[in-house]
Amino acid sequence: MEEVKANMSEGQSSRESRLRAAASSSLWSLIVLVYLVIGFLFEFWHPGWLLFPFGACLQSLLNASLSAPGKRSAHLTSALIIGSVCLFLLLGTLNHRMWSVAWLVIPLAVAIQQITRLIRIWRDEP
Repeated sequence: MEEVKANMSEGQSSRESRLRAAASSSLWSLIVLVYLVIGFLFEFWHPGWLLFPFGACLQSLLNASLSAPGKRSAHLTSALIIGSVCLFLLLGTLNHRMWSVAWLVIPLAVAIQQITRLIRIWRDEP
């Protein structure tokens, strides 16, 4: 019985791995395509590069949605930190005077992550 369970879980993780790889390659193919389209059609090469850190944030959210419940918090933390860096870069790129204030987004994200971690520990969730 245990051998059957091990084979089933091994097949499931293999399926999850293939699904995650297919979703990831689709996501990054789409991001590169959008980057090239907005670059060639609208000549937004400079702000267009922001798609790549945004894609990393989406990748972390995708990994969180496709991973086991026990491993989701690490992916969500990664998405939060990468998302805050994306917001910092976006604010600074759109308005150059925002660079001096936009950095506050990153410590705010760390504070949010620590508060959610404290709540999870308080509720005794893994």
